Amino acid sequence: MPMRALVVTVLALLCCVCVRAQDTADWERWFYEWCTMDDVEDQRAEVLYETLCDMHEHPLNINTASVDDLRSLPFLSERQIDDIAYYLYRNKQMQTMGELAMIESLDFTTRQLLQNFVYIGEPVPAKAPTIGQVLSQANHELLLSADVPTYERRGDEKGYLGEPLAHGFRYSMTAGPLRVGLIGAQQAGEPFFSHGNDLGYDYYSFYADLRLKGALRQLTVGRYRMKTGLGLVMNNYFSFGKLATLSVLDFSQQCIQPHTSRSDNQYLQGAAATIQVVKGLNITPFVSYRQIDATLDDKGNIRSVLTDGYHRTETEMDHKNRATQMVGGANVHFSSNGWHVGATATYTRYSRDLQPDPSLVYNRDKPTGRQFTQAGVDYGYVSSKVSVRGETAVDGHDVATINSVVVQPSSYLALTAVQRYFGARYCGLHANTFSEGSSVSNENGLYVGVNWQPSDRWKLLAYTDYAYFDHPRSIAYHSSSVWDNLVQASYSSSHWTALARYRCRYRQRDNSGHKDLIHQTEHRLRLAGGWQNERWKLTTQADMVNSQYEDSSIGWMVSEVAQVNLGSWAQLSASAAYFNTDDYDSRLYVQETGLWYRFAYHAFYGEGLRCTMALRATVSSHFSAILRVAWVKYMDRSVIGTGLQQIDASSATDIQAQIRWRF
Repeated sequence: MPMRALVVTVLALLCCVCVRAQDTADWERWFYEWCTMDDVEDQRAEVLYETLCDMHEHPLNINTASVDDLRSLPFLSERQIDDIAYYLYRNKQMQTMGELAMIESLDFTTRQLLQNFVYIGEPVPAKAPTIGQVLSQANHELLLSADVPTYERRGDEKGYLGEPLAHGFRYSMTAGPLRVGLIGAQQAGEPFFSHGNDLGYDYYSFYADLRLKGALRQLTVGRYRMKTGLGLVMNNYFSFGKLATLSVLDFSQQCIQPHTSRSDNQYLQGAAATIQVVKGLNITPFVSYRQIDATLDDKGNIRSVLTDGYHRTETEMDHKNRATQMVGGANVHFSSNGWHVGATATYTRYSRDLQPDPSLVYNRDKPTGRQFTQAGVDYGYVSSKVSVRGETAVDGHDVATINSVVVQPSSYLALTAVQRYFGARYCGLHANTFSEGSSVSNENGLYVGVNWQPSDRWKLLAYTDYAYFDHPRSIAYHSSSVWDNLVQASYSSSHWTALARYRCRYRQRDNSGHKDLIHQTEHRLRLAGGWQNERWKLTTQADMVNSQYEDSSIGWMVSEVAQVNLGSWAQLSASAAYFNTDDYDSRLYVQETGLWYRFAYHAFYGEGLRCTMALRATVSSHFSAILRVAWVKYMDRSVIGTGLQQIDASSATDIQAQIRWRF
């Protein structure tokens, strides 16, 4: 049988009988629906996913949750948070999740999402428990993970300092308002108890987070992430992309979040606290001191700060902890009757001077030196019909501003506009906000979108966004622009889901000779449908892309996932995807059933077949486990990967396992 006929046959059979590997929570489906190509390729998407996993595993008691607790849920707008708080104030407590429908600002999608992160518990007791009582009721969780490759990379034979096995652990303790956690992780090829890793794992993250009702609202010690305003001065937590912005309608919650991710990118290490001076007025001081990975020039200056966290080779180990970064600052925030205003200031000092390679044109406006300061003011007004928000920041060299308005003439219709201007010399070392580019600098843009929900089951999202870059970028040595457009329709009921998405983006970039600008036009289409009941869940998806740069590149993919619950003790799953693309420009993304706290979104190009199968078993109320096998087969190449990551075969199989102990 020819290979393509075999592939089509396998997919057809999977459509009928295959089962999917995880009892995927509703929030995961919505999260992946929000993700576009740009969101997935941003490291912060993985951080946000792992943070949401942690929130899902440790839900809030909605009857005791404070406004600050609700602000940690990134999909809730300020108006929705205020409406939830008012409902609880008026009715004292919620008895069932069905009461969420009584809050008008919570649409069907938000209500479904919220139920994954909150539960109905007892209200605040009349007498606060003692520390001993809190600790005696503590819940502990230990998660062990291992990734076992069945192949050999070139680096495993010669080049990598460690073994090909990747493994790690995650421990957390929850005791009332206190959460403590410790994470250790080892990437494949990294040394373990050798070559400088004297403490065993290459990566550790630790935190303690305390949330109270008095003047001290929150205290976080260890590694953490935080966001203030709209992210022009401080935001190393998350920033929603263009599609998610239409669903969330608000992206300015102030928050401090423990760093519960395995990512080595952009966290702070020290302490942060939120103090309520009077009702409506909060002060949040923070301080951080940490080591960072960096490449250095001949004079010992920092050429680039590395954030991938890889330490597998001698060269990568040489880059480890080559410099230090100290950050200090504070945020002041006041809100009353829908109005709010805040101010954030930061001071950052490196142990070495930042000195990006000046021979590259797009580096000429990047920050240089050792000490940096930024300050910004955020402002806004929220009512039942209108939400206006903005932030403006300066750093001594340039200015940045972003402003948004959301108009909701009815509960079924919302119109959104976002304007931003980021000066080319603005130094947003810890900034992350709504943007087309990869940094908060050198961008001037306008975004307009609509979110229309004619009923609880149907939703239409559409946006158009134009961005202009006055100075050179890494892909354009001249002034350039991007025009991005998307429309998406979705349907959701108790048993059926359907989605259709079309995206068209025009981007100016250099030709191969770096002499002239030409347009890269990209068309992407996704069609998906699903069905589920109490036992089964099936999803079929088709993706198509046409990218035109100097040549035309076409790709398509069909994928099938399904899930079956084998009683209360196990879930069995499998997924398959066939992809066929001309090259990397027409790459396509596969959402897979992953492990606990694992962001499973992979890019593929060429021609091949990707299959996964997994079994999740609940041995008892204390023990559960996942065993997952993933296999990829390429029909257009005899090797996979390049350099030290190269596998001298056209197929590869990975085995992953996790064991979770709750006590």
